Amino acid sequence: MEDSFPSYNIKYNEIKNTIKIWPYLDDLSQTIFPYSNRYLSKDVNMVVSLDFSNLKRINSSVGAIALKKLISLVANKTPQRPYKLILPDDDSARAFLQNSGFLSLLDDYYHFTNQYGDLFDNNTITIQKETNVIVVESLGIKKTHYPIYRLKYNPSNGRDSVDKFEEWLDDNLLVRIRENQDVKTDVLFSVLTEIAKNSQDHTESDAFWGFDYIENVITGEGELLFTCSDLGDGIAHKVRTYLAENQQEDLRPDVWKHGSLTDLYKWAFTLGNTTSRKPNNKGIGMTMIIDGAQELKMELFFFDAKSMMQIPSSLFYSSNAFNHEELRRKAWNTENKVGFYYFGRLKF
Repeated sequence: MEDSFPSYNIKYNEIKNTIKIWPYLDDLSQTIFPYSNRYLSKDVNMVVSLDFSNLKRINSSVGAIALKKLISLVANKTPQRPYKLILPDDDSARAFLQNSGFLSLLDDYYHFTNQYGDLFDNNTITIQKETNVIVVESLGIKKTHYPIYRLKYNPSNGRDSVDKFEEWLDDNLLVRIRENQDVKTDVLFSVLTEIAKNSQDHTESDAFWGFDYIENVITGEGELLFTCSDLGDGIAHKVRTYLAENQQEDLRPDVWKHGSLTDLYKWAFTLGNTTSRKPNNKGIGMTMIIDGAQELKMELFFFDAKSMMQIPSSLFYSSNAFNHEELRRKAWNTENKVGFYYFGRLKF
């Protein structure tokens, strides 16, 4: 069914009402804020320019996070505002946005191509639906950027989306790693699919995956970078909400309100604790993620609320298993809300 959109008394200020995308979206540090959007007009008739013109570099892992953050600006919000898409000046960046599926996924939420007809000559912008693996080689370093993968949430289909993701991993990413590296791909498969299941069970929203495979063609050494970014509320918010409604015997009554982030994360990483509506096998998924990451010697982080945290080296098997110092040592304050996403780095 065609989407229907309201009519607007369009107003346009090209200089002031703009979301400007950072130039370098191949650097994880840029994901805290991948764009600048201060002083946007509150007038819903005022066009917002989504400006990629200065984008010079982008990869799939960081691109997936930037994509999610841009989508979160409009997801489930009404009324829908008018947006103008400005493509990168750089040819390689423009090609990446097309081939990775970034623009196609973004258009599913912003509706550049069918929302306002030929307004701002948007009819001249062709957004391709097909995706392609992007391979770039320079000075002996080969980078393979996989198309951004959208893990769709559909409550009526159970784990069908996760099953399709598992097939995609086997047919695309893992087959490449098996051919070239001595990596326990069964363990890597377990870590990635358990993250996908956690996203589906806890956030009830779409998730976006980015994968970059980087290798030295001379030595064979390299690394896999990946991210998973969803539209959920994040661990801290979910735990606060859950504890406000479900008092715990071993926690003070006001922990949901006054507990620190480390209080909330410790509860979340204690075996048997879960906020999921599906309590069977609770805690098992996080156990498999943590144990698998340790077995692979993988660096695994998550960004949440106003923090970045390295996944602990083991699950908390009881509420008193570790003190807060262990968590605080591996947590960083970002000062600003960052949404929620995983970042993993596997060296080989």
